[in-house]
Amino acid sequence: KGCFGAGHNREASLVPYRCMRGGQQVAFLGFSRWHRATRRVAGAAPDQTRELTRRVQKLSQEGCFVVVYPHWNYEYVDHPAPSNRRIARWLIDAGADLIVGSHPHITHGYEEYKGKWIFHSLGNFVFEPAQLSLADKGDPRINEALILTIDVRSDRSYDCEVVPVHTDGGGVRVRHGDERAAAMQRLEQLSDILRQHDLCSRYFYQEAARPTERMSKHMGDMVRQRGVMYILSRLHRIRLEDLKIKWHSVVSR
Repeated sequence: KGCFGAGHNREASLVPYRCMRGGQQVAFLGFSRWHRATRRVAGAAPDQTRELTRRVQKLSQEGCFVVVYPHWNYEYVDHPAPSNRRIARWLIDAGADLIVGSHPHITHGYEEYKGKWIFHSLGNFVFEPAQLSLADKGDPRINEALILTIDVRSDRSYDCEVVPVHTDGGGVRVRHGDERAAAMQRLEQLSDILRQHDLCSRYFYQEAARPTERMSKHMGDMVRQRGVMYILSRLHRIRLEDLKIKWHSVVSR
């Protein structure tokens, strides 16, 4: 029993969950770009790369098999952001053994780096469809998910097994036969694109630029309702990646 990735303040949110499995100590460390904890406010562990890599390095030096679980990337975009791919590599350079991402609500591809694996998103698992907008409910990708099993050896090398599942308001079921084959084919196609860095980046910006028009309308509505302070109160959330996406949205019109 335990939790990780959030806490009553920033320091508590960064405390990893540790357990022993087969004689190997395993440490789980989570973080998020959104709803971040501060020194006095509860929330998620902040995505501050320098602090995260320092903590990963310490856990690795203590002999832990380090699993990092980031809440990252962009919703309903098939490919991970270039900046998050860099963060994943920095974490592995610091000593992380496995990266397992979440947040996009759809599955992403996986890739290997220095003998370690990065699963950018496993998709939804147990998720209430009522939380989705009407536009998103019609997207079949929200019902596609993956279960990841890891078999860790004493030297911290490991094997991965991916099981595709279908998830909806009625529960989760394992995919079999043609349904499984189609899910695995899609996973491999997404993973193959990750091995072509420039192509993956181009696809990411093309896809991520499309939802910005809807988001811009939403932001405009909120400004009209709440005033310009609504925008000012959110400026600290804007990242360089967001500006690049907006630029691609503008030039592609």
